Amino acid sequence: MRFFRKTFIFHGRASCGEYWWVHLFTILLTAAVGIISGGIGSLMGYSFGNGSDIIDSPLSNLMDNAAIVVELVL
Repeated sequence: MRFFRKTFIFHGRASCGEYWWVHLFTILLTAAVGIISGGIGSLMGYSFGNGSDIIDSPLSNLMDNAAIVVELVL
């Protein structure tokens, strides 16, 4: 993918298609990490009554930080 080769090259602009495909990929990856986090948590016996534990998992925090970097460099 062109995006990963040129991640930290800050001259020029991303095309609209490039921006939206990366944004879609980030959303899908974040959702997948949330589902995996929830599955691991439920296997370990945690109950997610209000959902806040899924958001606060270390795996989700790592994914959120990576997503912020990706969105900022576009």
